Amino acid sequence: MSNKTLLIISLLLPLLCACQNPQRGSEEYWFNKMRDEQRAQCRLLPSPLSESCLKDVSSKKYEDFQRQRTNVEG
Repeated sequence: MSNKTLLIISLLLPLLCACQNPQRGSEEYWFNKMRDEQRAQCRLLPSPLSESCLKDVSSKKYEDFQRQRTNVEG
């Protein structure tokens, strides 16, 4: 690859990454943060409970959270 191509890739890569992550302070950001903290707590549990807890936490999706919240408010 030429230097010009590498420069373009190095400039565009952070922009692509920024689009994938929710904006800091947004509702989705806090949901992901809560899920990460729950994952950390699961790892403190004994082995069989830890595995079950991690499965439960990993199955939680932001879209499901939004749907539940909409149903409760509506």
